[in-house]
Amino acid sequence: MNLNGLKTALLLGSMTGLLLLIGQLLGGGNGLIFGFLFAVVL
Repeated sequence: MNLNGLKTALLLGSMTGLLLLIGQLLGGGNGLIFGFLFAVVL
């Protein structure tokens, strides 16, 4: 894996984690599921 691929993977992983965290904070368990589904769609 080259450096650009690694940076892309880190960016996507951090954005997914951020969406999951926001979903958890706003909606609890259901928000976590919604955040996960939203991250998968994006």
